This record gives sequence, C-alpha cells and structure tokens, in this order.
Amino acid sequence: MLQSFCLENRYQRCLLPPPDAGPVLPRCTSKNMDELIDERHTIKNMSAVCRTILMVILTIASTSVWAEWVLVSGSAVDGISAYADSSTIRKKNNRVTMWTLIDYKAPQKSESKTFMSVKSQNEYDCRTERSRIIYANVYQKSMAKGELISASIKPRNWEPNEPDSVGEALWGIACEIGQ
Repeated sequence: MLQSFCLENRYQRCLLPPPDAGPVLPRCTSKNMDELIDERHTIKNMSAVCRTILMVILTIASTSVWAEWVLVSGSAVDGISAYADSSTIRKKNNRVTMWTLIDYKAPQKSESKTFMSVKSQNEYDCRTERSRIIYANVYQKSMAKGELISASIKPRNWEPNEPDSVGEALWGIACEIGQ
C-alpha cells in the first residue's frame, strides 16, 4: 500500500522507509542530472543494440535455410554458379524482384576479407532488359553460409544485361516467371 503513494516517473525516485519504521509515507527525491544523463545514454545504447538484433533477425530470416535455390547457370570457366529463388519473385508493373545467390568456386577478396558467396535481391526491368541490385549480403562460405562479411542496402544503378551472361539468365527467369 505504501508503494502506491509513490509513483516513479522520469524525474523522481522514491525511497521507501525500512520495513520496521511503521506507517511512514515514502519520501520522493529528484534525480540528479548525472543520473538522468546516464539513463539517456543507456536508452540510446539499447536502441543501437535493438537495431543490431533486428539486422541479425532479418539476415537469418533471409538466409538460404528457407530458400528454394534453383541452379540457373554454372560455369567452370567463369568459376561461379548462379541460383535463383523463384518463390521470392514479386511483380510490380514491368518490374520484377527476385532473390539470387552467386556462389564462387574460388575465394574472392573484399577489402581484407575473403568470401565465397553473395546473396542479393535484384530488380529486373522486363521491358528494357536491364537489372540492378537492391540489397546484397556477402558471406564467408558457399551458399550464403558462414560469417556475414558485409551488407549493402543501397540500391545500385540500373545496368543493361550483357548477352549470354549470368545477369541475362537471371533476368530471363525473373521476367518469364514474373509475367
């Protein structure tokens, strides 16, 4: 009952009397500025942690564990295999989005780290035969496994598909199924 008299808010802290003090009302004191600043930094740090956790959850949700990867193109000469997940195809007007996975046969270098695969969400313009990467994750191991080396969430510029390329093969799948 004594606790109900003292509501804690952002600027006040309530001190309850010892249990053997009898029927004494709690005493409320103002928090000092240092406590308020510490509290604000704690909330700010928690926000950064929440953003990091959200990124991890989104990355896990989009990993190849649930994907239905279908081999689109594989070349020993190029040293890559390209996969598409047709269940992720979404159409809007003349454009289609689809998740793809590029798997390298030999380690690739990115800054100071090596990687073996890139999983990306691509956008395809079916009318003008061009494509771009919307979102990409670079992974340490094949098939989008291992450590996440880097992530890019900035859409790249539109590029025309080169004839007889992996990009053209992926564009063909996306536009054929997406239409």
